[in-house]
Amino acid sequence: MAAKFLCCLPLRLGVLVIAFIQFLITGATAAAVWWSLLDANNEPQLTQKLKTGIILIGVVYTVSALVCLTGFIGALARKLGAIRTYLFVLYLTLILQIAVTVFSLISFYNLRHATEAVKIPQGAVIASAIIPIVIQMYACYIVSAYKNRLLQQKRDKDVVLTVNPVYAPVPGSEHAFPVPHANLPYVYGNGPHAFGNQGGVHHV
Repeated sequence: MAAKFLCCLPLRLGVLVIAFIQFLITGATAAAVWWSLLDANNEPQLTQKLKTGIILIGVVYTVSALVCLTGFIGALARKLGAIRTYLFVLYLTLILQIAVTVFSLISFYNLRHATEAVKIPQGAVIASAIIPIVIQMYACYIVSAYKNRLLQQKRDKDVVLTVNPVYAPVPGSEHAFPVPHANLPYVYGNGPHAFGNQGGVHHV
């Protein structure tokens, strides 16, 4: 069974929807992260290590927003090269996202044990770390399936062109035209064979 977006929708629509939604989410997240960094500069209880983690998160989500915009445009144009690039960057972003999330969680728990000034629910922290990764993994799956679909369509098109090549007209030559007949007299133009002559007898 061919892959579908949400089990019933076309893959191309899925790539468009995922890229657009990811662009909105990652763009809004990046803006929120950079805004929180401004507030973090006014919080003396936050360590420099945690601020570095916030900066890394902001960079990752900013790059992700730009990549999602590129993927949206590539899906609109149905460009295999653009989809391949988008998928590669999605995988790279997923790896970076996992690494940054692990680093941020370690920094959070170190700070949580060091001071009671920061009161953030543990469930909210874990959910905010896991859910984006799961969404990113599903996006990689859909874009990968769409990339394979475009690749298969390209192969099928190449096979058709190989089996049924485009007709090329053959240049004309003297062999393509009938041989002209000799300049002979018309058979029924002489007297004995003239039209209306019966047995060579002429009626007056």
